[in-house]
Amino acid sequence: MSVELRPLGVLCNIACTYCYQTPQRLAGNVERRYSLDLMKAAVEAEGGPFTLFGGEPLLLPLEDLESLWSWGFERYGANSVQTNGVPLRAEHIELFKRYKVHVGLSIDGPGALNSLRRARSGSQLSTDKATERSERAIEWLYAEGIRPGLIVTLHRQNASREALPALHSWFHKLDAMGIGSVVLH
Repeated sequence: MSVELRPLGVLCNIACTYCYQTPQRLAGNVERRYSLDLMKAAVEAEGGPFTLFGGEPLLLPLEDLESLWSWGFERYGANSVQTNGVPLRAEHIELFKRYKVHVGLSIDGPGALNSLRRARSGSQLSTDKATERSERAIEWLYAEGIRPGLIVTLHRQNASREALPALHSWFHKLDAMGIGSVVLH
């Protein structure tokens, strides 16, 4: 069992059209303040370990991520994060390695198959760039020796009769890379 920590509530850098957190965002339930001490106490009360979740947890300042993961590594020997990969930076990868962070990455497929995971601006160009960053994040993590687990939500854009061959081909590519875990929603 893992405790889910959402320090930023549902704050996210993208706007997936099917996101179950959208009503919370629209209602203004986006946290911008949090207490690392209270989160750590809550994890301990539940018996840990924890997964950083969101919204998008990589929007947290690096020093706060390091504080949580350093503490989690000391207490539980490992950590977890669920991200869309768009804000991934070299500093994140360093922290993943240092604090044994298992990375879950949410993406619905390459290119147009991921089109329902919209950029905040709503523009197709921004959405395409965000998808490219998520795809590069998978390859970058792999190149750094980090095998992310993927969460893929199936919908009409990526699992229609016309789209399934491309999705199937992508899954084969991931398998050939050594990505061993893809969870379908």
